[in-house]
Amino acid sequence: IGGDVESGVAESDMSYYYIIARTLNLLRGILGANYHNKSFYDVSGSCGRVALTAALLYDWEKVESIEATSSNEHQGRALLGRMDRHHIDVNVIKRNFMDYEWGDGDVCFFDTTVFQEHIDEGILLQKFEYAAMGLQAGSLLIIVTHWPKRLLGNAFRMVNKDEHRKIDSNKTVNVWSFEKKTAA
Repeated sequence: IGGDVESGVAESDMSYYYIIARTLNLLRGILGANYHNKSFYDVSGSCGRVALTAALLYDWEKVESIEATSSNEHQGRALLGRMDRHHIDVNVIKRNFMDYEWGDGDVCFFDTTVFQEHIDEGILLQKFEYAAMGLQAGSLLIIVTHWPKRLLGNAFRMVNKDEHRKIDSNKTVNVWSFEKKTAA
């Protein structure tokens, strides 16, 4: 892992790109997941970086980044506004993931570590799990957390756990992949 001084790409951006690419590829291999004309949501917000990664990797129908703050929304719009994938509906939404309807998501990405200064990851995952109950059976969840133990209930089948992924020199995470077992 290393940043690119010439392009200005941060070490963590490269790490998240790798995490998303690896996890989506694993889900394709394990479950035979097909992303063509499906919906991808970054429900934790990343200033559009995770949405951009997803949109560059696969031929989704819709990609959305749900941003909690105005500054993140503006950064996301600036980043994704230059994207030239006309057949993909790419959006940045300024909302809280609990107040926005993302029940049509086929793949949902949630990084609990971005909120750790403000709220406990376990409590945040409870809120996320409640909101994710609206997803259809077969929907996939990618969760990034510091927690080494499973925090989602029986409505979700664990597909993969990628432990101790290094984001940068100060941050190591676990990447959990789940499949929703039950209907909304």
